Amino acid sequence: MTPVETAALMEIDFGDYEGRDKSDLGLSLRKCHAETPIPGGECLRDVWDRAGEVERLVTGRNEPVGVVVGHFWINRLLWGRLGGMSFDAACRNRIYRPRTESYIALELPPTASQREPKET
Repeated sequence: MTPVETAALMEIDFGDYEGRDKSDLGLSLRKCHAETPIPGGECLRDVWDRAGEVERLVTGRNEPVGVVVGHFWINRLLWGRLGGMSFDAACRNRIYRPRTESYIALELPPTASQREPKET
């Protein structure tokens, strides 16, 4: 594996809420900040767009194994993109609920250069 760093894997920018206890704020990203940015920060759509950059990096590599290290929302939306979900479905989906310090394995389909040629 060849390491690649990208700022696109940063967690959502919580802006004015950074460092504050999200449960005290009653913050609901899916309901209030899917398309509307957090004051001074970004919205989930921004994170979805960044996940697209990571998706292109991951799927464009010709390496059979890869590792993505990120935070909850960027990983969740990347997982949704790689699974073929729409933005809304990825935000609503409750299947991706990793515990802290956990990992999820996702097998990607082979890229065009890795596929066996088919006779026609």
